[in-house]
Amino acid sequence: MFPERHFNHGLLAKLTPAWVPFPLAWAYLSGAILLASGVGIVLNKYSRNAATSVGMLITLLTLFLYLPILVITTDACKSWLG
Repeated sequence: MFPERHFNHGLLAKLTPAWVPFPLAWAYLSGAILLASGVGIVLNKYSRNAATSVGMLITLLTLFLYLPILVITTDACKSWLG
């Protein structure tokens, strides 16, 4: 269900912040990782590697995409609040 959203006409690439280089490539890469990992887990082939790759993807996305957004947003909120 979720990997297909990454391949759906670059929808996720449009939602990616402007400071991320090659957003369409990152969307396709993460979709491919999610799809391959899902198939591996469902078929019980290399399920440990599949789960590890999904965990690494989520960790890296959190560290390099969502954490900077949180920091930027927090700084903006502090300046609004005084």
